[in-house]
Amino acid sequence: MNSIDKNDVDISKLFRWGNQFKILDSMNNELLDVYIRLVGDAELNRARVYALRKSAELRKKLKDTESDEYFAYIPDKDLIEKDILIENILLYMTRELTLESFNEIKPPLPVEPASDASLEKQEEYQREIDEFPKKREALIRENVVKVLDRRREDLKNRDMDSLYNDFIKLLINQVCEDEMLNKFKEMSVYLGTYKDSEFKERLFKDFEVFENLPNEIKTQFLDNYSVLEISGEDLKKLREVTQ
Repeated sequence: MNSIDKNDVDISKLFRWGNQFKILDSMNNELLDVYIRLVGDAELNRARVYALRKSAELRKKLKDTESDEYFAYIPDKDLIEKDILIENILLYMTRELTLESFNEIKPPLPVEPASDASLEKQEEYQREIDEFPKKREALIRENVVKVLDRRREDLKNRDMDSLYNDFIKLLINQVCEDEMLNKFKEMSVYLGTYKDSEFKERLFKDFEVFENLPNEIKTQFLDNYSVLEISGEDLKKLREVTQ
C-alpha cells in the first residue's frame, strides 16, 4: 500500500492499452519496432490454461524422483541441517502470512477534521494521512515477525522427516507457482505483440519462436508489456475516485 491519496491516480493508464516499442540489441542499437497491446479476456483465458498445463507438467516431474527436474530442484534430505530446513520453511510461509496480515490488520483511518477546522488541524490531518501507509506496513511487519517466531518454535519440536516433507511441498508449490506466472506472462505477451499499429498481424508465427528468444530480447518484450498493465493499487484508487 503506497498511498491513499486519491489525487495521485494516473487515469491515463486506463487508455494506455497498446503502444509502440523499440527492441534493442546488446549495444543499444534498434532492432525493430513492435506494437504491443493488453490482451482481452479470451486471450487471457488461453494464457491461463496454457500456464496451468505447464505448471501441472512441472509438478509431475518434480514428484518423479528419476526426473531431471527432481535432481535440479529437490535437495537431498541428508545434506540439510535442521535449522536451515526450518528457516527455509519459514521463508516459504512468509508470503502467505504477509497476505493474511495485510487482510486482517486494518487500523482506522485518521478522522477528517470539520470543514471549518483551523489550518493547523488540516495540516495535521494531512500529515497523518501521508504517514498512514507506513504505519500500517510497520504493524503488518511486526505481526508477521511475531507469527514467524511462534512457528519457528513449533517447528523446532518436530522431527526431520516431517519437516522435510513439509519443505518439499512448499518448495514444489513455489516452483510451480513461479512457472505458472512466468508462462502466463509469456503467453500473454506473445498474444499481444504485433507487427502493425492496427494490431492485426502478430509478430511471432508461433509461441515457440517467442519462447526461444535470447533472454535479453525476451525481457524487453515482457518489460514493455508490463508498462501497459494497470496495477491493482491503481485500480483500487481509481474506484475510490469514481465513487
